[in-house]
Amino acid sequence: MTVRKTIPLGVVWEEAMAFCKAEAALLTPLALLGFALPAVVLSLLMPDKLVIGSQPQLGAWMLWIVPYALFSMLGTLSISALTSRPGISVSEALQIGLRRVPTGIAVALMALGLVVVALVPVIVVGVVEMSVHGKPGPFTLIAYLAALVGLIWVSLRLLPVWATIATGQVGSAETVRATLAATRERAPLMLVLRLIAWISEALVWMAITMPVGAVLRVVGRVTGAGRVTDFILLLVSACIGAALGAVWTVFVAMLQRRLAGFSSGT
Repeated sequence: MTVRKTIPLGVVWEEAMAFCKAEAALLTPLALLGFALPAVVLSLLMPDKLVIGSQPQLGAWMLWIVPYALFSMLGTLSISALTSRPGISVSEALQIGLRRVPTGIAVALMALGLVVVALVPVIVVGVVEMSVHGKPGPFTLIAYLAALVGLIWVSLRLLPVWATIATGQVGSAETVRATLAATRERAPLMLVLRLIAWISEALVWMAITMPVGAVLRVVGRVTGAGRVTDFILLLVSACIGAALGAVWTVFVAMLQRRLAGFSSGT
């Protein structure tokens, strides 16, 4: 029986925070380029984005979703590369990220294919029940829940896949295999980390944006420059998101290094 080594998450977190403080000057441009800029552009392109109570309309702005995803992927890969190779410059980190983007796209397409494959049984069961009962029944729900649980489990096992892509030189299939090997029997840990991250990010986000937003809205009403203050709040929110994304990416890269070491027996 193989005994899985315990990961010192506290130590990993301390290392990640120390790295973020030491390399803030390098992380900032990567985070702004990869996370903040695409978020701001997407928000500005969405029609009526700054009108309270409005619903974005479908349109050409949705074409930016693909560049948005690519910029985010580049930012994640570049920050992961910077974390795994201390001493490199922003330019070098971006170059590594760009070289690994094709592998990242391939992994993303594999994930999309997995989603399609998982939905096929759900659709088949649903069609059968529709033909028999005229509406989806309990078996469709069971099939859907089974597919959902399976996809969540795989996504948790692949949580550090972007760090694996950034630190490796192999193709998409080998990258996925290496990530699954590193996270074997660690899906519960990945779930806990993901939940903690979501809750922490939400709390930090609200703690900063709510008071800042309240002040900006008052200023906007008093000065009549509501759209300007809304834009400033958009920039603030994007920068906060970029900072949180950078910290999370560094932490996952540090975690991936530990997992890879345990997986290889070192």
